[in-house]
Formats: sequence, C-alpha cells, structure tokens
Amino acid sequence: MTSFDYNSLARRFRKEIPELMPQDMSEENQKYIIDKVVEFAIVAGKGISKDSDVDFDDEEMEFLTQLISEWTFHKTIDLIRSGVEKQYFDKILEKVAFCLYEIAKQSISQKMESERLLNLAERYVDKTFIREINDLYNNGNISAECRDKALEESNIDKMAQETLEKEQQNNKSRRKIIIKHKVSNPAHSSIDKKMRLFFLFLKITLALALAAGVCIGMYIAYCRG
Repeated sequence: MTSFDYNSLARRFRKEIPELMPQDMSEENQKYIIDKVVEFAIVAGKGISKDSDVDFDDEEMEFLTQLISEWTFHKTIDLIRSGVEKQYFDKILEKVAFCLYEIAKQSISQKMESERLLNLAERYVDKTFIREINDLYNNGNISAECRDKALEESNIDKMAQETLEKEQQNNKSRRKIIIKHKVSNPAHSSIDKKMRLFFLFLKITLALALAAGVCIGMYIAYCRG
C-alpha cells in the first residue's frame, strides 16, 4: 500500500505557484492557473498511485506528478497569452498530461536518467501541443494569427531566459565590485610610494645631520688643539 499523499503535494503547489506567476497574468488568470495545476496534480497523483501496471516508490510518484503539474502550469500560461478561448483549454491540457503520464511512466520503469527523461518529455509535449493547436485552426475554432501566437509562446523558455539574465546580472555586479577593488589598489600603491620616499628622505636628513655633527666635532677638536 503506497503512502504517497498527492493531496498534500497539490496543496504545496497551491502555495508555491504564486511565487512563479508571471507579472502579466491578471488576478483572474492567476487563480485559473493555480486551480488547473492543483486539479491536474490530484488527477495525476491519484492515477499513478492506483496504477497496477507499475511499482513506483513515493519519490517516483511525486516526480511524475510534479512533471505533469509543471507542464500544466507552463502550457496554461501559453494558452492564455495566445488568446485561445478557455473552452478549448481542458482538451489540450488533458492531451498534454496524458502524453506526459505515459512517457514518464515508461521512462521511470526503465530507470531512464532524469535529464534524458525531461528532454523526451519536452519533445512530446511540444509535439502534442502543436497538433492540438493545429486541430483547432483546421476546425475553424481559432484564427491563423491565434494559431501562430500559440505556437510561438513558450513560458518555460521565457522563465529559463529570465533566470539566465538574472545570473548574468549578478555576475556583472560581482565583477563591478572586483573591478572597483582593483581600481583602488593604485591609490594604496601611491600612498605606499609616498611613505617610502618620506622615510628615505628622513634617513638622508638624519645621515646628513649625523655627518654634519661629526664634522663640527672634528672642527672644535682641531681648534682646541
């Protein structure tokens, strides 16, 4: 009997998703996205926990459920941005989720490496999504402009790009600090040079004073003699 608690996982997603939400999503759409992710997380979690064809542990079940949930998040955002009417969302998202379920189930059973599994999942998600969008267009449900917009959208790529840009910006900030520190070094070098010159001058002055003292002493001794 599995101890996998998909309801608890779905509640966790409900708390975490708002932090990942794009700023261009309205309050209404944000709620819609969260509800969809939670809905698909519960369906996927319940399905895999009761699937007699597999013998997954809790960690593997959670991985599959999270994979479907994350893609549901991204593709729902893509659909919203594209302008596709919401009445067509469920069919597309269900096809994507079913595709992911089968791919992940087989891949996990075969002990496929995670990176390879994720690449395979993305390829099949794209293939399924493109087919469903083209079907909508061919059936006269969306315009060519809407179709093209839907096929161009990729929230997962946008998030990856934003993450990369943030990392690059952080690196630039670190470089600025390093450069600033290096620029300040010549000033320290200049001060050190001045100090060395000062001490050299002081030594010369003392040496001259000492020499003068010796000369005066010799002169006085000569006069007394």
